[in-house]
Amino acid sequence: MTGISLALTLAAMSTIWSVGSPAAQTVGGSGPARLTTAAVDPEALGRFAGTYKSYIWTAKVAVAKSGQLTLQINDLEPVALIAESEAQFRPAGIKGTTLVFHADAAGVSHFVLNREGKEIRANRKRPKAPRA
Repeated sequence: MTGISLALTLAAMSTIWSVGSPAAQTVGGSGPARLTTAAVDPEALGRFAGTYKSYIWTAKVAVAKSGQLTLQINDLEPVALIAESEAQFRPAGIKGTTLVFHADAAGVSHFVLNREGKEIRANRKRPKAPRA
């Protein structure tokens, strides 16, 4: 049932994507998704954990007790993410969707969710630096 809820949410968002997203929110050229599963060090998955905000929704990425990376959009049930490479994942049971994480000098900065060629960027909420 979890996959269905997320699938319905993503399908509803396809309508928004078909109109086009703001240029500042999109990142092009992530390419086609692979169907294989990649081996990713479970200890390294923690670097992706955090809260991400797009112009449509808020997503939480976490590492479950089982060691599986999960994605939760708004208040829906979390769905497992299956590694396709070190930084590219696909939600379990949802075809045509990938997440690619991107980093800058400070660490993981955002991910791009690609649903059948339409993309939404979600920026990571980073803690504010303490004042000196």
